[in-house]
Amino acid sequence: MKRALVILFMALVLVSFVSSLEARIANSRMILRLETGETIEKSIKVINTNNQTVIVNVSVSGDLQNNTEIKDKSFTLAPGEEKQARFTIYSDEDGTFDTNINVGFMPTEGKNGVGISSTVIVIAKSGWTDAELNPGQAVGTSDTSDPGDVSSGLMTGGAVLDSGKLIPGVFIGMIILLFVLIIVLLIVVIRRNKFKRRSEAK
Repeated sequence: MKRALVILFMALVLVSFVSSLEARIANSRMILRLETGETIEKSIKVINTNNQTVIVNVSVSGDLQNNTEIKDKSFTLAPGEEKQARFTIYSDEDGTFDTNINVGFMPTEGKNGVGISSTVIVIAKSGWTDAELNPGQAVGTSDTSDPGDVSSGLMTGGAVLDSGKLIPGVFIGMIILLFVLIIVLLIVVIRRNKFKRRSEAK
């Protein structure tokens, strides 16, 4: 029984440790109005609020994956440090396109990473009129991103990112915990059965 309790305690510590890394970015959503064929450079503020140094990897997925170039694909952030992760994007045809800039955090030691994504909506059109753009802004600079809009969360597992929402990697830890609890329960049942058989044999 004591051994089962020790295993349970170790599982709880493991889950707590695995889910302690935080991923945080600003500009979690932006809408860009561009001339078709025009390339624009934007950036996402990546913030390390952890008390350890992290390796940040930036990638892209979605409609304009092939038309997006990540300029800061991988870099390291010390505790409390932040960086503007730059990228360029364009569309070679008219339409509305949904693209994700994925930001993954990894500890310098260990394999359990966390991640979050920024949703970039590009509205491409040939021949914008002034009335169609925000007042005082030129084509190629019109966007509704809010640099103060910060998304963050505690996650684990390096799961695939989607649409600027946090990936609930903590569920992975819960599954591990459930699995360990089942094993502990089986150990307890087996021990009780052995003890019962010995008692009956006496």
